[in-house]
Amino acid sequence: MQQMFYRSPLPTKVKPGPSVLTIKPHRPWLCPVLIVLLVGLVLGGGIWVCQRNTYSLDQSLRTLLNESNDNLKGCEQANDNLVSQNDELNTKWMTLVQTTQASQETYDNILKNINDLQNERQDLIEELNFYKKLLLVAPQASANLALKLTVKPTDTQAENSKNYFYNLVLSNFSKEPQLQQGDIQLELVGKLNGQNKRLTMKQIHTGLISSQPYKVIYFQRLLGHLQLPTQFLPETMIMRILPQGQKKTEEITFNWTDLQQQEQP
Repeated sequence: MQQMFYRSPLPTKVKPGPSVLTIKPHRPWLCPVLIVLLVGLVLGGGIWVCQRNTYSLDQSLRTLLNESNDNLKGCEQANDNLVSQNDELNTKWMTLVQTTQASQETYDNILKNINDLQNERQDLIEELNFYKKLLLVAPQASANLALKLTVKPTDTQAENSKNYFYNLVLSNFSKEPQLQQGDIQLELVGKLNGQNKRLTMKQIHTGLISSQPYKVIYFQRLLGHLQLPTQFLPETMIMRILPQGQKKTEEITFNWTDLQQQEQP
C-alpha cells in the first residue's frame, strides 16, 4: 500500500522594500590628477617628438649646409683655377698679339724698304739710261735744261685706256749748274667727237692742277697721272715752260705716239 507523506509549506519570505544607494565620495583628487598626468604626458610626448624632429631637422640642415659649403669651396677653387687659366691665356694672347703686331710692323717696314729700294733702283736706272741717251741723241732742250718725257697707260692690259702715267726728266747740263725753277704746263691737242679739241692741264691731270712746279740744279723727275675724256683721241702734247722771274714762255710739242714708243729703261 502506497504511503503518502505530507510536507508542510515553507513559510513565506517577506520581500524587503526598495533601499536607497548612498555613494560616498572616495578620493576626489584622483581624477584631476589623472587628467593632469595625462595632459602632461601628452604634452611631454609632443615636446619630445618635436625636439627630436627639430634635432633631426637641425642635423639635416647642418649636413646640407656643410655639403653646400664644401661645394661652394670647390666652386670657388674651380673658379680661381679658371681665373688663373684665363689670366694665363690673356697673357699668352696679348703676347701673341704683340708678337703679331711686331711681326706685321717688321714686315711692313721690310716691304716699305724693298719698295723704296726698288724705286731708288728704278730712278737710278732711268737716270743712267737718260744720260746714256743724252750722250747718243740730243734730247729736247730748253735753255740749259734737257727734257725727256714719256707716257704710258696705267693699265697695260686694258684696251683704249684713258688713264696715263707720265714721267718728265729734267737735267741741267750747263757747265756751272745753278738753280733753275719755274712751272711746267702740259696740254693735249686731239679729236673729240670728230672736232678739234685742246685740253688744258687742269682738265686732264688727276690732281686738278693747272701747272707743276720744278726746281732743278742737276737732275729732277716730275711724275703725274692723266685722265682723258672717253671719246678723246690725243694727237700731240704741248709742254709750256714758265721760268720763274721771266716773262718769256717756251713751248715744246711732242707727238703723242712718239711719247709712248720711246725707249723704256
